[in-house]
Amino acid sequence: MKKLLIVASISLLVISNLYLLGQLRADQDVPDFIQAKSSDESLLSYQSGFEVMLQNDGISLAGKTLYNVYVGTEVAVSDLFKDSTDLYLVMRYNQLDCEACVEFAYSKLVEHGLEVNGIEVLVMKDKSTILNQHAPVIPAGEDNFKRMDYINMTLPIDAACVPHYFILDKNMVVHDMFVPDRMNQEITDKYLEMVVDKWSSR
Repeated sequence: MKKLLIVASISLLVISNLYLLGQLRADQDVPDFIQAKSSDESLLSYQSGFEVMLQNDGISLAGKTLYNVYVGTEVAVSDLFKDSTDLYLVMRYNQLDCEACVEFAYSKLVEHGLEVNGIEVLVMKDKSTILNQHAPVIPAGEDNFKRMDYINMTLPIDAACVPHYFILDKNMVVHDMFVPDRMNQEITDKYLEMVVDKWSSR
């Protein structure tokens, strides 16, 4: 009986060590910005962001219409690329999004100073937002962001009712969509850093 107990104890120690070793290796495969805050909420945010990117990546906005808030006329999305601009980082939101979420998404763009990093920023909202007095409003601030309203544009992300970022290239194709998360600001910071590094070098 004593011998059996010793064997069982040794076996338990071996299994425990193997499990801990496996966990250590798994942690090494997780990006640093996820490890830094590896709560369930962070992992869920990372997972949902990945799903959003997959569902919306590669969608074409060719043939879609925008409303130029500066001159009060409708323009085609293609008109955004008639000057020397090759791509935009777009922040897009609508009247159903929470105001705090919209303010957070906007504040992160201002904080990162993307207008001076070779990528032009376009803030795009649903045109019906201007008709709704309870809709989110971008706080007043000094920035160089272009602003447009979208008219006939629906994306899979719209079902989530959250503000979001994406890259729009000169072919009018959506890339690298991401939902800013107020509860996990480090992930939003990392996204903005990575998307600038990726696209400003092209």
